[in-house]
Amino acid sequence: MEGLKSGMLDITNSETFNKTLRQYTEMVNQTRTKIGRNDPCPCGSGKKYKKCCGGV
Repeated sequence: MEGLKSGMLDITNSETFNKTLRQYTEMVNQTRTKIGRNDPCPCGSGKKYKKCCGGV
């Protein structure tokens, strides 16, 4: 059971949880690249982003 506990996030301490959540959010925002309207759509359709998923 100890091995299972060591891999889990401790959400009993709200300060630790908030810090971990902030770090995760920053990491996700840094790795995301901005898609231009005239770039190919990342869904793989071959259309421009503005004519495919960008128009949703």
